[in-house]
Amino acid sequence: MYVCLLCLTRMQVCERIVESGHALSRAQRSSSPLMYEWHDKKYLGAAHGLVGILHTLLMACTSC
Repeated sequence: MYVCLLCLTRMQVCERIVESGHALSRAQRSSSPLMYEWHDKKYLGAAHGLVGILHTLLMACTSC
């Protein structure tokens, strides 16, 4: 079975981003299963927020 090194690395990055989101969510007891901060603030929008990160993960993790 052939596994593209780029795809493997991409999946590892995606997994780390999700793990980070889970960790912050648990630490802050957020009602969201994933939470991220940008400059010590929580954003939900498409630029630096949760929506943008989820969109990027979905696009990156499904392209291989």
